[in-house]
Amino acid sequence: MLNNDYDLGGPMPLPGRGRKLQPIPPGSALEAVGLLDRHRPGFMTDFSRSKPVQRQAVLAVLAQSVGPFLDTATPQAVAEQASAVEAIAHLLFTLSPKEAIEAAYGLCPRGLLGTFARVTEPLRWADYVRLVEVWGEPSQAARQQVLSHVPRLAAKRVQALLDLDETLCTARLARRVRCPSGAQVCNDILAVLRSHRADLANEEITGFAAQADQYSPLNVQLDRLLGLIQELPPLPIEVPEGFVHLKSREQFEDVGNRFRNCIRSKFEEANCGQTVWIEYKRRPAIAALLTTNRGWLLSKIHVPRNGPPPPDLVEEVRAALAVAGMPFIAPAPVTGALASVRWAIMRHDMFGLGPDEFDGCAPEVD
Repeated sequence: MLNNDYDLGGPMPLPGRGRKLQPIPPGSALEAVGLLDRHRPGFMTDFSRSKPVQRQAVLAVLAQSVGPFLDTATPQAVAEQASAVEAIAHLLFTLSPKEAIEAAYGLCPRGLLGTFARVTEPLRWADYVRLVEVWGEPSQAARQQVLSHVPRLAAKRVQALLDLDETLCTARLARRVRCPSGAQVCNDILAVLRSHRADLANEEITGFAAQADQYSPLNVQLDRLLGLIQELPPLPIEVPEGFVHLKSREQFEDVGNRFRNCIRSKFEEANCGQTVWIEYKRRPAIAALLTTNRGWLLSKIHVPRNGPPPPDLVEEVRAALAVAGMPFIAPAPVTGALASVRWAIMRHDMFGLGPDEFDGCAPEVD
């Protein structure tokens, strides 16, 4: 709670001596208002009946060091109060919101009170300080514009818009960011984009994001950003001889055209880093490898037109990977009578590990 160098309930020291009172936090906004109400009865009633801009200005003052606030406020009004808390409570409704912010922060940036008027609930204490900083910094013009375009600002949305990377602060994208986790997803995708496309300047990314369809949901806009990635990073291990790592969008398109299958659409999936596709050059085949905590899992063998891969081709790919020393595991084949059981009840394996692929003895039944 409020800390200072003297008894809060005792007589006020002489004004203008550089008080070192700390912000009212930690604690909830209601606790802070309750503290002031105990020292100045009726403060909570005044707080609850005031306009949103007044309420947010009060909380913004309490989020800042109140020593400078008392030193800057009208000395006579402070001197008439018996204690520091009473002086604070008195001044918060004696001064206008603009005057109170100026006394606490040294300035009240243009646009700040307009934002306060649209905030619907108490914010985190740190977010009040950050809002003053944002509105007082000309380089934050993009974030200021976004904050101005949102008609109602809940606490989580304010936090999200403050957390969102400046590069993505465009009206069309930022208006879809409603919570801190959404801002984190945006920032993460931006980090991946930057790691793949170091040639793109922040201004180019911002301009591209600003051209998105204004009606598109957030995930569609983020997918569009990922579309700027044209090539994946190299594998952390050496590509086995006889295989080619598919790492560019152009390669996926080329293989998809040659194999006449949907592999061309897997480039975006490869961005997640969980699946790697390598083309087997000796025979038409593409091996899909999943990352595991034990190495790589050979999960699928693709052949032209998505047909079932011949058992001998599956074994040839497995053997080629093993000879190359690539650390990988593969599903153990189901043999004997159990192969028939698997064929009967698992004709369509949702994980892509069909009996026709890794179980060479599955029966052929019309």
